[in-house]
Amino acid sequence: EDGMTPQETFERYAPWMPQTDRKLLVAAQSAGKLPETLTNLSVRHNEMEENISRGISATIYPIFVVHLAAFVAPVFSLLEFGSSGTLTLHFDRYLPQVFVALGVVWTLIVIAAIFFKQNNPRILGIFPIIKDYSKMQSYADFATLLGSFLKAGATFEVAWREAGESSQDSRLGDYACRIADSARDGVPPGKMLNPKETYFPPEFISLYISGEQTGQLEKNLDLLARLFQEKANLKLKQASEWYPIVVFLCVAVYVGWGIVRFYNQYLDLLMSILRPGHTLGAHDGK
Repeated sequence: EDGMTPQETFERYAPWMPQTDRKLLVAAQSAGKLPETLTNLSVRHNEMEENISRGISATIYPIFVVHLAAFVAPVFSLLEFGSSGTLTLHFDRYLPQVFVALGVVWTLIVIAAIFFKQNNPRILGIFPIIKDYSKMQSYADFATLLGSFLKAGATFEVAWREAGESSQDSRLGDYACRIADSARDGVPPGKMLNPKETYFPPEFISLYISGEQTGQLEKNLDLLARLFQEKANLKLKQASEWYPIVVFLCVAVYVGWGIVRFYNQYLDLLMSILRPGHTLGAHDGK
């Protein structure tokens, strides 16, 4: 329309569409492979939605436990033993402490959500298991995008560059762009995949080189995408099993600390009552 290129058309009428998807569709339109590319994009976005759903499901139980602790733990601070042995309930302390606990909890939840949404491997690398999930997911996404660009008719240079620039892993992206520079100079990407120097895992290198040599590259990239996605899903499942346990233990320690404080006050009262000259029910100063 109006003499615009496909890229300009997408930018004008579909700004909501991810930039990577627009580039894929432009390449597919130029190569006459638009229907296949739309199908591949649909499959990819469905898989992304499934991963997001799995991640959300894995956080429901830990969030519930933390909220329960925020309402239960302050109960012990309401109880206070007087010097005469009487038990006083300070209800005015409950809501402020609950609000403080919920504030801390939601601050941590928001920070964690931002980290996971960015999917920055340097940040996620702090967390055990999660760092492995992030790395496997980066490989799966890269293999999917690389295969999609090649299926859409892109050159090796364009496919590697676009897949690299779309990666959340800066190291993987930088290495992919270097391979794209070599591909522009006529060097096959497989020649650049040195197992001793490359950032890619051995299985990626092996299947990519064999696919490049046998003409089965797109098929092998699909296989790699499934392989790394399965590994990423396994790590996500492990994280969903272990992190709730860690959260539960932290909550148990927090609640246990409140119980210990309560009984510590009670034991202090008993010790003061057992002092010579101190009678049960007597007030200090009388």
